[in-house]
Amino acid sequence: MWFNSVEFFFFILIVLPAFYALGGLPRGHAAVRTAFLLAASLICYGWSNPLYLILLAASTIIDYSCGLGLARATGRSR
Repeated sequence: MWFNSVEFFFFILIVLPAFYALGGLPRGHAAVRTAFLLAASLICYGWSNPLYLILLAASTIIDYSCGLGLARATGRSR
């Protein structure tokens, strides 16, 4: 789904109000908003070609693993 397409316009008209409506949840439910935004992002990226989701998942796993490694490293090795 291209950002300048009509489909994206209608997609964002649904996603943004829903995201802000989830902001009214009690404190401690930030994970619900995050999960909703993640699902909306995956739908947006996978709309035109579902194979892009594999690339996105691989990139996410690699980046997360590198972040964990950096968090464990100390001193000059970091």
